Amino acid sequence: MDVLSSTDISREVLALIEGAKQVLILVSPYFDPWERLTTEIKRAANRPGMKVVLLLRGGDDRAKQEEKARELGTVGVKIVFLARLHAKVYISESQAIVTSMNLLKSSALDSWELAIRAHAKQDTVLFNEVVAHTKGLMDRAKDEHEIASKVRAASSVASLAAMVDGARSAAPPKKAAPARGRAKVGHCIRCGDDVAFNTDRPLCAGCFKAWAKYENPEYKEKHCHSCGKERSTSLAKPLCKPCWEADA
Repeated sequence: MDVLSSTDISREVLALIEGAKQVLILVSPYFDPWERLTTEIKRAANRPGMKVVLLLRGGDDRAKQEEKARELGTVGVKIVFLARLHAKVYISESQAIVTSMNLLKSSALDSWELAIRAHAKQDTVLFNEVVAHTKGLMDRAKDEHEIASKVRAASSVASLAAMVDGARSAAPPKKAAPARGRAKVGHCIRCGDDVAFNTDRPLCAGCFKAWAKYENPEYKEKHCHSCGKERSTSLAKPLCKPCWEADA
């Protein structure tokens, strides 16, 4: 295990990228690469059989990071986002650097930073722990993306349904068919208003629009989607514990 000082970190991160042959994982909340860094990441992505992943901060900060990373996405770098990300980790198949340094030109040139490097062969236990924790961050990013995608798709369907309902309301009313049961009523987890019960769509249209600005599935909401009581919930977990257990 090595301890790296400010003057060494950016050079050693570049060396890690240059030496990667199978996998390269770059975790940096904030991303504004200098020319040499961009060049080395592109070269890594072009190596046969290489997998390159760039994990950046999502939520409120996503748009800025996404813009800076767009060029790398065109050469095969997989770019993913995680709200509230603060870790800075750079991994290849042979070493891992855990550091305070973001992949920012200003951090590389003007900030006082510190880092610890673990080698896969000499520091096997530590290296594997870093890889495992980093995989956990990537899994959370994947879950966050899937939840946001489901909610966006559900919102599109809801918008279409609202348009159809609007068209129907303009037509002469038809005699209602005998009811065969009533759909379960749910509650918006933010404002508490009645909505159709659907754990994939636990927000009303207005609250979803506000949520979609940041797309944070773990943002703390105020109501249980099932019982409507004031409870700490989120888009990822829209039911309170008693309702979740009853629904399980």
